[in-house]
Amino acid sequence: LMYHLGGISTLLFGVLTQRGSCVFPSRKLDLVKTLQAIQKYKCGILSISYINGKLMHIIFIILFILYKGGLPKIVHNLAMHPQRASYDLSSLTFAVVGGQEVSGELIERLIERLDVKLVLVAYGSTEMNNMFMNLVSAFTFDRGAYAGCVGRPGALIECKVVDAETGAIVPHGHEGVLCCRAHCGLTAGYWRDAENTRRAIDSHGWYNTGDFFTMDSHGNFYFRSRRKELITARGSGIINISYIKYTIYFTTNNDRFYLFK
Repeated sequence: LMYHLGGISTLLFGVLTQRGSCVFPSRKLDLVKTLQAIQKYKCGILSISYINGKLMHIIFIILFILYKGGLPKIVHNLAMHPQRASYDLSSLTFAVVGGQEVSGELIERLIERLDVKLVLVAYGSTEMNNMFMNLVSAFTFDRGAYAGCVGRPGALIECKVVDAETGAIVPHGHEGVLCCRAHCGLTAGYWRDAENTRRAIDSHGWYNTGDFFTMDSHGNFYFRSRRKELITARGSGIINISYIKYTIYFTTNNDRFYLFK
């Protein structure tokens, strides 16, 4: 956790600069120990995996090991844990989620099951820090109206959504690859790896995130999927793994799913 954006931002900015405290429930993912830590240390912010969370004089709770199955499953499993009702989580008021597409169902579970009042949907990368943040209030949240918005670019950051093949900017509402550049904060490149640096950052300073986004006419951005999570079937049909994950996570009877070869 310490070597990527979530760990650096949470610990350095949230804890060191704001005199907060950071609790590591376990060396490996353990949801019961996480629930116990929230109750014992009266944690105020839940920050998981690729997350940045900072708030003045609030205690942080961080899951120390990345869970390769994806952030939504961690949050979902924590909120729906059978022992959740056995612990006092009333101190938990703020949650930060990101790293993958965040659905309305997931935010609803956080609000209803963990009783958080604010949810920060964030998107960023170690190469550029946080690029987008969208604060969702439990008091005004409308699951039907929420469409996975991560907000607008931060200060001094330019963003565009381009065609993955041609590099041309796509129309509003059309899916493409997110590219960003910043007047400060963008990495100078990958250590001793000129080839991957040239592949990621062009001569005009645009960083290719490799993630698929859409942008509406108001300048709001919507995270759709990571390019590496797309499956090409026989060279033509494209399947987005994220949609499969969400269907499984938010379906109560998983016996209905079958694998065909």
